[in-house]
Amino acid sequence: NKSSVVAVKGRNTSTAMKDIPTTINLQPANVFLTYGMNDIGYFSGNIENFIKQYKKMVDEIKNSLPQTDIYITGILPVQQKAINKQRLYTKLDQFNDALKVMCNENGLTFVETKDLLSEDSKYYEPDGIHVKMEFYPICQNLEDYELNELAKAANLY
Repeated sequence: NKSSVVAVKGRNTSTAMKDIPTTINLQPANVFLTYGMNDIGYFSGNIENFIKQYKKMVDEIKNSLPQTDIYITGILPVQQKAINKQRLYTKLDQFNDALKVMCNENGLTFVETKDLLSEDSKYYEPDGIHVKMEFYPICQNLEDYELNELAKAANLY
């Protein structure tokens, strides 16, 4: 339900560490981690440092909640105009590939999200990077689990 969503605008894998205690206190059966977009710039495109920090976050959750299933969602695609403005976004696929490897090496489920948005999607903000608020109820339907795209992708129902 909505009270079990831990989200703060602008977080990356480093700043999200302060949200881990809240997540742990919720004692969830499943955790979806949806980081990466802000990390591309934060780590100046350095994939190794990104994965190292992401793994640190995952390990903290796993150590405190060993029975919890952790799902790592892919970084949503950006529009071409965003790539033209900030070349670091050309590394988005490499970041996702590294996340897949991290998941395989650590027994985590990677949830592919690249097909949730199209290049011309009406859900993009004008910057071509961020999504509009209307996108979240579609992607993460909290009232009807069967309509939740993340749950479908993770084969949870």
